[in-house]
Amino acid sequence: MRREGEEMTDEIRFESKIDWWVMAIPALAIVGVPVAIVFNTKPGQLTGAIVIPIAISLVVPLGIFAWLFTSTEYVVAGNDLRIRSGPVRKLVPIDSITAIERGSIESAPALSLSRVCIRYGRFDHVTISPKDMSGFIRTIVARVPNVALRDIDDYR
Repeated sequence: MRREGEEMTDEIRFESKIDWWVMAIPALAIVGVPVAIVFNTKPGQLTGAIVIPIAISLVVPLGIFAWLFTSTEYVVAGNDLRIRSGPVRKLVPIDSITAIERGSIESAPALSLSRVCIRYGRFDHVTISPKDMSGFIRTIVARVPNVALRDIDDYR
């Protein structure tokens, strides 16, 4: 058990659980519009003025999706929970975590619908989806023994 003021220095990484179908729906929407434009364009009308914007409209969003897939992780390091998902970076002081509860489907740095909501500070929260949910919860509880656990019996 940790004493007041003692800093934990180990680093534990948790990959995000990925529900491929959750990410496939927006990816198909992104790809669908440019593909529909190409198939509905008459032969000979596909000029650089049309092809270049279509290519950009495909490459940029798909690149962001790839960035999310390859970078989403949750790291418990020292006295902090570091959340990284593409361009999103969030730092949650471990000692400020007040509760872990079942997560909602709100927008979040989570690639799965199997989520937990981390409540911290007075009114702040972040929803995440670690692949090893029970390991993640045990890691937080080891650092914050008085954290409230709500509606997460599936992960204990």
